Amino acid sequence: MNMTDTTEFRQKSSIVARTLSSVLALINMVLVAVYCVNFNALLYYCALSLSCVVFVLSVAIKKTKTPLYKLLICINVVVFVVLAVYIPLQINDLLWIFSDGNAIREYISGFGIWGILILFLLTLLEVVVLPIPAAVTIVIGTYLFGPTVSFIVSTLGTIVGSVICFYLGRTFGQKLVSWIIGEDKTKKYSALLAEKGKVPFIIMMLFPFFPDDILCMVSGLTSMSFKFFITIVTITRPVMVAFYSYFGTGEIIPFSGWGIPVWIGLIAFAAFAFYLLNYLINKKKNKKSEDD
Repeated sequence: MNMTDTTEFRQKSSIVARTLSSVLALINMVLVAVYCVNFNALLYYCALSLSCVVFVLSVAIKKTKTPLYKLLICINVVVFVVLAVYIPLQINDLLWIFSDGNAIREYISGFGIWGILILFLLTLLEVVVLPIPAAVTIVIGTYLFGPTVSFIVSTLGTIVGSVICFYLGRTFGQKLVSWIIGEDKTKKYSALLAEKGKVPFIIMMLFPFFPDDILCMVSGLTSMSFKFFITIVTITRPVMVAFYSYFGTGEIIPFSGWGIPVWIGLIAFAAFAFYLLNYLINKKKNKKSEDD
């Protein structure tokens, strides 16, 4: 593909992205105007005004690779998903369910396997596209289905989502990854994995301080084998899922009283372990450089 073809492809991709985002923003604006009239006046006009602003920006901004436009796309998708859930509940007069926690659990459990499938898809989308922390979906799953079911389903969704991210990077290359996460982050983490090898990848996948979803996508750009990638993901990612599932609700270690010093100790231990591992890696790297 020559430079002319590449430029034309980028222009067409930009037009398609702007069109889809604008259409989605318009749909959201209409749905808010029609189906959110039962909100109090202030909330309704705020929601309507914000949806109008998002629509105007989606149409007006021409550069689709900017962080602002990517944020607009995420907002449009999230708002559409929320409205897609809210509107049927409103039409069928089922919003009362969400006023009581036990009622929510009973209602969701009535869907059987479909409720679990929704949790799986939500976890998968959180890894690939949705700009929400993994802890949110896992804790919600724990609240609705209990820690064990949430752990199993969230682990499967996280691993499948990680594999999708890996193959997005490997199949579509740096252009797609740069568009999704930004060129600077792509170069930063690609260089990090290329220079420091596989050990830092294992550590970063294990600790919650790193953007593990981004790392999965960037890993597809490197020479890392899929066998190594899936092995590490299968071992490391369930660790944090288990932590959120069994400890994230505060039932085992409460977020008040005696639980406060325990949480402080756990956080301090995790920070120390992270510092120690990072120190050992840098020490090993420096020793190798001196030997060379």
